[in-house]
Amino acid sequence: MEAYRELHGKLLSEGDEDPSLKKTIKFLIIQTDEFLVYIDTNLEIQWDHSNKVNTGEEFGLVLNRVAYLESSARFINDSNSLLSIKRLIAEGIARYLAFSSIKLSSDIHDLVEAQIKEMNIKTSWNWYFDAAYWLTFSCLIIWGLIWLERDFVTLHIGRIGFEVILGGLIGSIGAIISIISRGDKINLDANAGKAIHLTEGIARIIVGIAGASLVALAYEGGILFSGLKFQGNQFAVLLTLAIVAGTSERLVPSLISKVEDIPLTK
Repeated sequence: MEAYRELHGKLLSEGDEDPSLKKTIKFLIIQTDEFLVYIDTNLEIQWDHSNKVNTGEEFGLVLNRVAYLESSARFINDSNSLLSIKRLIAEGIARYLAFSSIKLSSDIHDLVEAQIKEMNIKTSWNWYFDAAYWLTFSCLIIWGLIWLERDFVTLHIGRIGFEVILGGLIGSIGAIISIISRGDKINLDANAGKAIHLTEGIARIIVGIAGASLVALAYEGGILFSGLKFQGNQFAVLLTLAIVAGTSERLVPSLISKVEDIPLTK
């Protein structure tokens, strides 16, 4: 290939079409007489170079890193954020073409990898926690409405049914406490997609509600703490146990084991 300027007769500008690759330049990273690196209008990284540029085997390692970084950043939907990331990745290519130094390329790719990881965590947490927060908020709204209409609800489903329902709904608070307290231990990856994060966030709250409902039933049925006498309001005790059940990952399994051990009578 001839020198880049000699091949195309002129240097290209943003908005021009690259005659070699037939791509329109959106953001120009660098161009010299020998090579060109830019981001096209589809936010894809493009490059071209003459035979005078010594790429060699190390350039293959640079391109491997580029492919990995682009794959890691596929969760980014915002065009401005994606363009910023692609610019940094493209700068790594430009560093190698300009200086034939894999170290200079790796240095900037290390920085962009750390930035992608940080954005990945932030994005996945937002999806996961937003789903959990909204479901918890909805449960509390329903809880309040049932409480305001407690006389009507109690009349139709009875006191025990009323208390079990409220106990189950209040378990969402325990579930959200559990999520917040274990936030730094939750392994999330935004590249798995938004839907799976929303599903996991909702599922964790539902598990808390189900566990709290089971504990409320067991308490009302005399299976749980039947040998103990609590001072104060018994409904408040039930709600406290329901919140703990929503938080705890061990209380409900232990309750299930206890029920399984109860001997069946003829």
